[in-house]
Amino acid sequence: MKQLYIISAILLATSSFVFAQIGQPCKPDESLKDSLGVFPLPFDSILSPLGGIKEIACLGKPYETVFTVAIGGALNFSGTEITIDSIRLATTGAVTGLPAGLTYECGTPDCTFRKGKLGCFVVKGTTRETNIPRSYPLTIKGVIFSGVIPIELTFPNELIAVGTYTITVASADSEACMTSSLNELSRQTLNAQLAPNPLAEFGILNINAQQAGRYQLNIFDLLGKVVSTEMIFLQVGENQIDLDANKLSDGMYIFNLKNDNTQISQRFVVKK
Repeated sequence: MKQLYIISAILLATSSFVFAQIGQPCKPDESLKDSLGVFPLPFDSILSPLGGIKEIACLGKPYETVFTVAIGGALNFSGTEITIDSIRLATTGAVTGLPAGLTYECGTPDCTFRKGKLGCFVVKGTTRETNIPRSYPLTIKGVIFSGVIPIELTFPNELIAVGTYTITVASADSEACMTSSLNELSRQTLNAQLAPNPLAEFGILNINAQQAGRYQLNIFDLLGKVVSTEMIFLQVGENQIDLDANKLSDGMYIFNLKNDNTQISQRFVVKK
């Protein structure tokens, strides 16, 4: 029996070493180290208008979006505070509703995220051309461990994580399509934030650009259809651009700001 334990320990150490050598499939958001939950939060027009999955998938093209799992505090569940020791996802089947061609992979071999350590999992793959362009609602199912008591929990959740997770699939030729890697690269040279969000009539797009010049500002609906486009000029540093939502119906949209070298997109809500 002792030999069996030794062999098991060696196999576990070897698998962990191999996992580390080939590189983790995702990187968690370090700014969330003192938080608790799965991030981004589900999208909700009131509670978390900046939440939700921002990356849009294109038919037949690679896709990637990363979730951060943070356990930095106690969970208030139905009025009772619960200390969380770990959160575990099944290695398969925990994320349901994915468009065909996409799957997920955890940043740890066993998909277990422990207290005090940031974790992540990534949804990735190539979106099959058999998918219908539309928004696909997702559900994330996991088990929370508090002491020896396991609690099954689903995100989004009407008690602690209100809202929706959706991946929008656009047609292969849609300009709204982007990958998370491109968006992350663009943030090094271009940042944009819309206020207020939700937006009723008019808003201000605050843009910090490291490169001056002409940029194209597109607004898309969630199916990737262009509903507005204009050319703007940005100077190096802080810029403020007026955004008129009077001609937009209530709903969710994405603005995409780009030039020949960089682009960035963000989801926003119109609610009149």
